Amino acid sequence: MGNLRNTITFISLIFLSATVRQAHAQRLQRLNNPGDIHIINHIVFIIKENRTYDNMFGVFDPNNGVTSCLTSTGQVVPMRHAPDRYSHDIGHSRANALLAMDNGKMDRFDLMAMDTPTTADGRGDILTCSQFSGTDIPNYYSYAQHFALGARMFSSLEGPSFPNHLYTIAADSHGVINNPVDPLHPLTHSWGCDASDSGDDVEEVNVVQPNGVISNQFPCFTTFITMADTLDAGGVTWKYYAPPITDPGYVWSTFDAISHVRKGPDWNNVVNTPNFITDVQNNQLPAVSWVVTPYWQSEHPPESTCAGENTTVSQLNALMNNPELWNSTAVFIVWDDFGGSYDHIAPPQVDEFGLGPRVPLLVISPYAKAGYISTTQYEFSSVLKFIEERFNLPALGNRDLYANDITDSFNFNQAPLPPLILTPRQCPLVSASQVVMGTAVANDASTAIIRHVDIYNSRSVPLTINSIVSDNPEFSVAGQSCPAVADCSKNNNPHYCSAGTLLPPQSTDGSCTAACSICVTFSPIATGQRAGNITFTDTDPGSPQTTAVSGTGTVVNLEPWMQNFGNITLGSSATLPVTLTNEGTAVVTISSISTNMDYASTNNCGLSVAPQASCTIQVTYRPSASDAGPGILTVTSSDPASPQRYHLVGQGIGVALSPAMLPFGTQTVGSTSAPQTVTITNYDKAALTMGSITPSTDDFEVSANTCPATLGSGLSCTFQVEFSPDKPGVNSGSIQVSNNDASSLQMLPVTGTGK
Repeated sequence: MGNLRNTITFISLIFLSATVRQAHAQRLQRLNNPGDIHIINHIVFIIKENRTYDNMFGVFDPNNGVTSCLTSTGQVVPMRHAPDRYSHDIGHSRANALLAMDNGKMDRFDLMAMDTPTTADGRGDILTCSQFSGTDIPNYYSYAQHFALGARMFSSLEGPSFPNHLYTIAADSHGVINNPVDPLHPLTHSWGCDASDSGDDVEEVNVVQPNGVISNQFPCFTTFITMADTLDAGGVTWKYYAPPITDPGYVWSTFDAISHVRKGPDWNNVVNTPNFITDVQNNQLPAVSWVVTPYWQSEHPPESTCAGENTTVSQLNALMNNPELWNSTAVFIVWDDFGGSYDHIAPPQVDEFGLGPRVPLLVISPYAKAGYISTTQYEFSSVLKFIEERFNLPALGNRDLYANDITDSFNFNQAPLPPLILTPRQCPLVSASQVVMGTAVANDASTAIIRHVDIYNSRSVPLTINSIVSDNPEFSVAGQSCPAVADCSKNNNPHYCSAGTLLPPQSTDGSCTAACSICVTFSPIATGQRAGNITFTDTDPGSPQTTAVSGTGTVVNLEPWMQNFGNITLGSSATLPVTLTNEGTAVVTISSISTNMDYASTNNCGLSVAPQASCTIQVTYRPSASDAGPGILTVTSSDPASPQRYHLVGQGIGVALSPAMLPFGTQTVGSTSAPQTVTITNYDKAALTMGSITPSTDDFEVSANTCPATLGSGLSCTFQVEFSPDKPGVNSGSIQVSNNDASSLQMLPVTGTGK
């Protein structure tokens, strides 16, 4: 696939050559015109988190956005109202992005992370298919109305934050495709040189090598050339405003991953985010600024979109209240990746890494075209190209060289647009104004669906909850059966709401907003659409607050609600049953029972199922790729909840390790165990390019390796592992096998005890 993409890119560049020459001539003309781009003396690049264009501006811009989602089953589903605070993050790894995009069909967002806590569809809520309106983000809409909006800004890479942030500073990720992972500290506050890199605790990130092998690397890079280096060489001032290491948002302080910046004098240019407003007010803004917000202001789920918008408003108000700076500044506001949210536009394929799904872009400047919606193709490298053209700097690489420069969103000769001073909003106390519960069987409590609604005290005074009432008993608010929010005012302990709960005021810097959770249990007593309201009364002047809840009752019970097929090697299959029971008092007519993806089904249900009768659907999983294998079993019937989605999950295995783990038992410190042999088998149809086989800790050693550079389809090779403990106690780790399979790196758990 990589070679094909490279060929396509090379051919595309040939056809682009005339366009590139023309663009170069236009650039020279602009640079020689003092009334042109040179009127901009300050460029501000604000980077927020996890949104798509359809998610934020689909309602605002019906010409370039949509208000519905296409699912993997072919259904077109209306977008639900996006909550201010999502109940959880949505999976948006590189694998999730490729799955969702489906080679440009943009129809598998509902399948992402299906069997994980970051699922895109939690038993029918299809959280990925959510959308904000003008009442949710009124100030972002105001900026779009008064300045310019990019309707074809794409994330630079098909994947998550870290590689996309690398593009914002280097127009390249240099092969990085995912977020770094620290197995011992999954909530690490660093994705760079400050991450753990000692002993058994090493943070690593997936990097695609030139030969396609996916290896792991400590995320402190020594060969990156970044925009900071180019600015330094050109004598252009710059700062990177980012969260400190004490903030979870420090993971997005991307220059921390560039060794010569983190460990050199340029680190003095990396300062805390609040310094941006201070520098603006003191006329100390550099020529180029990156602005990355602390976690709680970032809009990254489950953080508040309102709080993030307010932060942006405060930053822009400071800039617009300084006429000297405002009249010479261009601001570009982007969101770093799709974050698991739906978008319907297929990204152009410019190389093997991207582009990724669309993200919003706001262009704010006195010289932005007022109310203009650009349909020119942009990516994060486009902002860097704008910087390069303004300050006559060379390109960093092919991405910024060939990217469009965003100048079509400007008119540098127009009368400057006036400042737009906006008022930060009072954020909602309740996490969501609407909650979709999903589908549950009527009068069967065992199928009840439980979700949580959270109350956050974003006020400067304490908040006391007086009552929590549901107007429909089918939506119960009793009990503590859901995962509760971690309340920062209670040492991040889980906190449930009840009458009398006191939430202290928000911290003065806004970083801690006290919160508690209400568990909402949906157990319908009838079929069809069910609805209700959860009403909260409290001491806030805006009391009461209301959350509308909805769900669907059914008599068609599918058990279990998700079937997991486990790991299946390519070329093999597994079959598991799904039982369909009609729990109603009338016959249910079956129109169709179907599966998608790598699943097939047979059943004995026939055309109808009698009351209280059951039938069996046999589902077979035959993976076609070495990757996660989600799918949907769809039952279309006379039931009011039809069509019903039933989740199927499995994992296709192209490269298998046998045995699946190595226990070494007890070994004397300073001695070496007998070797144990591990077999690698390539079940894929293509030959496997082998990389390294390395232990994660020094107590384990790969003592022999028979694997060739290329392992043919259907062939096997072996390696041996020894255990040499250097201290007493239990020692656990893994053997990491790198190759060009999509599932690389494969991890073989190893354990042993030193005595």
